[in-house]
Amino acid sequence: MSEGAKSVKITKRVVDATKPNGTDFYVFDSELIGFGLRVRERVRATGGMLPFVSSTGTSR
Repeated sequence: MSEGAKSVKITKRVVDATKPNGTDFYVFDSELIGFGLRVRERVRATGGMLPFVSSTGTSR
């Protein structure tokens, strides 16, 4: 998980409560691997499947 990323069970309540904080950050689902929210500096969250990148830099 990258720096600044959080891992929680993503529900509608979590999405509604997630607000921009002045920096870009990610919130990953703790149950569905690869699913997460990208929260932009000044924009509401967007969601979707994010590419998996291993510690060696390869993606799947």
